[in-house]
Amino acid sequence: MAKGESSAPALVSETNAPKQPTCHRPGSIWDDHDVEYEEHIAEIASTGTGPKADDDIAVEIKHYLNRPNIPREANPLAEWENLKSLFPNIYPIAMKYLTMSPTSVPSERLFAQSGQIVTKQRNRLSGKHVNQLLFLSSVSEDLWMS
Repeated sequence: MAKGESSAPALVSETNAPKQPTCHRPGSIWDDHDVEYEEHIAEIASTGTGPKADDDIAVEIKHYLNRPNIPREANPLAEWENLKSLFPNIYPIAMKYLTMSPTSVPSERLFAQSGQIVTKQRNRLSGKHVNQLLFLSSVSEDLWMS
């Protein structure tokens, strides 16, 4: 934007834009992230787009996005526990996605169970029946007996 031009007020200006830490290792995955982040902030600043303050959630998101980023080494779950009272509407969403299992153990366990169900003697089971048997084998005994 040239000097003297006016535009609609931007959600994030260059002066209050959160600063993303710079990676010092060349070729790091964070280099691409930093570039995407800077482009995203520039787009918001230039277009003035972003959440509208029509409801509490939009206001919370706006305030959250205007906060400085936490260090990459920080524990996001601990940070969100500290922010719980400030962002009561978006806290449950953060907990939902931050607490996902980052391992493949559940899928491997399911694959092993399917191998026990589909044997040489039971090789003609349809996919539907295998799914039903896998579901039934995952139900706890407490639910079966109640």
